[in-house]
Amino acid sequence: MRRLPLALGCWLCLAFGPRIVPIKHGSADGKAILLAITPYAKVHSPHPCRVPAETIKRAGDWAFVYSSLPCTNPADPSAGSMIALLKKGHIWTIREIAVGATGLEDLGHKWEAKYKLPPGLAAWKAG
Repeated sequence: MRRLPLALGCWLCLAFGPRIVPIKHGSADGKAILLAITPYAKVHSPHPCRVPAETIKRAGDWAFVYSSLPCTNPADPSAGSMIALLKKGHIWTIREIAVGATGLEDLGHKWEAKYKLPPGLAAWKAG
């Protein structure tokens, strides 16, 4: 009789996939993810850059980050944004990353389809 609840629990995990949860900025995962993406942001910025990750969330071993990059154009802070998709093994590794002013929403949806991620993992509200 104990096998029934276990089987039901396994089925629910498979049917609904991993939950999407926010990653806290000061957490070990949050710090490791920012450490992984900051060099990329600095290479794509003509000015000193701090990555203010507005959205960091994960589902299972996958993480998604959205960051506005005011350092790409200090005169127009909305001119650049960065999105990144990372996978955790021993460390967080960048699988996809992009910097731009437009088209990032579509790219996030393509990543979800390409890697079979839970819908909404690569979504954010810029602001």
